[in-house]
Amino acid sequence: LTINGSAVEIAADGKFSYTLFLKDGYNKISIEVTDEAGNKTVLERSVICELKPEFGFNILSPNYKFESNTVYSNSYDIYITGKTRPLSQIDISLDTGVQSLRAYADTNGVFTYKIAAEPLSKTIIQEIHSPAAYSRVDSIKIQIDKEAPLIKLSNSLPSKTSTYNLLVEGKVFDADTIFINGKILIPKNDNFSQIISLAEGKNTFLIIAKDIAGNSSEIKKTIILDTSPPELISYKISKKPAGDNIYNILVEAKDNTELKKIATAFILINGIRHEQFLKLNNNNNFYESSLSVNGKNVIPKLMSVTLEDYLNNKKEYLIK
Repeated sequence: LTINGSAVEIAADGKFSYTLFLKDGYNKISIEVTDEAGNKTVLERSVICELKPEFGFNILSPNYKFESNTVYSNSYDIYITGKTRPLSQIDISLDTGVQSLRAYADTNGVFTYKIAAEPLSKTIIQEIHSPAAYSRVDSIKIQIDKEAPLIKLSNSLPSKTSTYNLLVEGKVFDADTIFINGKILIPKNDNFSQIISLAEGKNTFLIIAKDIAGNSSEIKKTIILDTSPPELISYKISKKPAGDNIYNILVEAKDNTELKKIATAFILINGIRHEQFLKLNNNNNFYESSLSVNGKNVIPKLMSVTLEDYLNNKKEYLIK
């Protein structure tokens, strides 16, 4: 005869006695007996030893917030998943004393039960009875909130800018956590402030506000950072076929955002520098203007053109 691998003496009348020291928690007992012919019988039992009357209770459910013995959720059907002493019995009742349901913890101490959260706020009484008849009672408040937080920006965000850093300020209502482009912020008195850095080109700005019940709202916007002046693609001065000393000025430009409607050019005529304003064609990226020249065989020459966009990126191109 062996008990958990230790040999035990059997008396003449077939009786035996053995003292087994248990550890706190789950214990496995295996009794194995073999006769002279080699026949074997195995008996296995499990014993839960509870040395301390006090035991804990933890919430495991990830789909709601449990804080100060209050469950905050945005769902009317709440599955309470917790962990306590293995094989315990859990009785759940309303604070009026009426028992509503019962659950049992498995060998790992995990249990689950469902609460229908009607009305939106109520209190349940959870009684946990361990296998050794120890008990604990918890009062758990259920709070349902289905309203999403509100985000209000102090200043409107531009869709285009030439500034590398932007200050984002605002106020949230009914939110405990804010994420700005993935970075977590804790609002102070419902106010928040954060400087965001932009890269050249398109940038996605995303602010998310979440409340304790899991509701969320967001503001998403694409911001283009453009710090480069417009690019001069081509230019041309040509005489009108049917005109008397009338010349067309044509300048092609390109910009990452939006060209200004007017460009400034300087034209050299008979050694004199003249300022000329070119108007942008709304259908393409060409600036155009007409110029009248007095005198025969006088050919105007383009000296320079200044291009600018609406972000104040500006450059004067000198024509050789």
